[in-house]
Amino acid sequence: MGSTWHQATFLERLDSHSYSVVLHDDWCNGPVPHGGYIVSCFMRAVTAHFEDTLKRDQPHTMTLHVEFTRRAQIGPARVVIKDVKLGRRLSAVNVSLVQQEKEVILGYITRVNFDNERGISINTGWELYPLPYGVDLSKLRDGQDDRWVEPYQGLMSHRHVRTFTPSRGQYLTGMVDQWVCWREADTDTGARFTNETLGYVADVFYVEPSFTIFSFATLSLNLDIRKALPSAGLEWLFMRTTMKQLKNGRVDAEIIIMDSVGELIAVSKHATLIQLNQGGPEGGEAEQKAKI
Repeated sequence: MGSTWHQATFLERLDSHSYSVVLHDDWCNGPVPHGGYIVSCFMRAVTAHFEDTLKRDQPHTMTLHVEFTRRAQIGPARVVIKDVKLGRRLSAVNVSLVQQEKEVILGYITRVNFDNERGISINTGWELYPLPYGVDLSKLRDGQDDRWVEPYQGLMSHRHVRTFTPSRGQYLTGMVDQWVCWREADTDTGARFTNETLGYVADVFYVEPSFTIFSFATLSLNLDIRKALPSAGLEWLFMRTTMKQLKNGRVDAEIIIMDSVGELIAVSKHATLIQLNQGGPEGGEAEQKAKI
C-alpha cells in the first residue's frame, strides 16, 4: 500500500527556518515528484513555521506563487523559509525546496487569518458557465449516480484521489469537470480535504490514459484561496479546469475549486509544458534518488 497523505508530507524541523521532507515515489509521475504535492509540502512547512517559530495568528495561506526552476527528485529534501514581510494583517515568506545543495523549486506564500478579515464585499453575479451536471454526492462514492462515472486515472500521482467525470462527456474540448474525494486508504485524516491539501488538489485535474504518453512539466503554479475550509475538512470538492490554448507544447490552465454547495474555495493558474515521454507512459528519465 502506498503512503498516506500525512506520511508523504511529513516534516521534521531542522532549525527555525528549515524542515526536512522525504518525497515519496508513489506521489510522482515516473521519477518526478508531482508539482502540487510539493506545493502542499510547502504549505505544511509554512504552517509549521508560523506556529513554531513566528508564533503568529495567521493560520491560513491566502496566496502562493511557485516556480519549478529545476526538476525535483524522489528522496530527501529541505524546505527553507525566509521571512519577507511580517505584518499584523498579512505576512509573506519565501520558500524553496533544496536538493543536493541547489534550490530546485522557489515560491512565495502570503498568510492571513480568514476569520479576522474585514472589508468590502460585492455579489458580482458570477457563476460557472455552462453549469455543471447535477450530482447526488450521497450516491457518488458508491458509483450510484449515473450522471457521473469514475474513469481510470492515467497519472500515478493523481490516484490518491477518486475522480468522477460526466458520463455524457465534457462540455468542451478545453474543459474538464470533475468531483474528487480521497481514497480511503490514502489518508489518515478521516478522508477529508483541508486547506493544506489544496496545493495538491489544484494539480490533479483529470488526464485521460491516452495522454500519459506525454509528460506534463509545470513551469509555474499560482493559487488564490478564497475561504478557510472547516477544521474537520470536506469530503468532496468540485473542480473545473479550462484551457485557452495548447500551442507548441505550451498550455495554460485555470482550475476553479468549489465546495459541495457551489461556494468558491480557490482559483489556480498554471503554465505547463507538454512533451512526449522518452521512457514510457509514466516515464521520463531513469529514476534518481536525491540527497539533501
